[in-house]
Amino acid sequence: MDDTSSYSVLDILDMIDKIKSSNPDDLLNYKKQKIQVSDKALRLFNIIEKGDKRYRRVLLGDDAINIRLTAFNKQAEMFDNLLIERGSKITITNVSINLDITNPSLKTSSSSYIYINEPSNIKTKSIAEITETDRDFDIIAQIIEISGMRYVTSKLTNRSIASATAKLSDSTGTITAFFNGRSAEILQRLHVSDIVKIEYCKTKKTNDNRIFLIVSESSRILANQRLKDRMK
Repeated sequence: MDDTSSYSVLDILDMIDKIKSSNPDDLLNYKKQKIQVSDKALRLFNIIEKGDKRYRRVLLGDDAINIRLTAFNKQAEMFDNLLIERGSKITITNVSINLDITNPSLKTSSSSYIYINEPSNIKTKSIAEITETDRDFDIIAQIIEISGMRYVTSKLTNRSIASATAKLSDSTGTITAFFNGRSAEILQRLHVSDIVKIEYCKTKKTNDNRIFLIVSESSRILANQRLKDRMK
């Protein structure tokens, strides 16, 4: 494997398939190697904190062929600090491959760095454009109100999950957003007047025909005042 080359997700999966079919023992030789990966950030998830460790999962590739990357600590934060959004084409250096035969994945090292090759071209919706049937869309808005967090019992899992609401605003209107799970916990660290991009929203309608946003555990929340110029 050429350390100066950059590998796409398809390159990596093809390489693993060839090694498995020819000499599976060679898989062990690749575990210590670091590679450079260039592909699209298909989907980003919020940072998870466990003790003094912080990590986030990112899907690289496209809807048909993708692989999970786990970024740790400083590298996990880079995705927010560099304004890396879903749909961005990126390069990540010094990545190691977890060569699990059934579920290969990638992870960053302490020396990994992330570069944006092409910014995302996925369009965001204004509040006025949101309809009751919208799913998996993105929005940039300003927080104008945040409620306290409470815990509710999930009807699906019967477990207690965090819940909170916020009012969001742009130049076209305002909307109430319900934040669940980890997203509710992240909301409590934000402030009124913060500018946020929320990736993978969906909508619901109340009994009195008002539309509201659902920000689930799998939504990604990116708070950065530099997003203000892109707010509709």
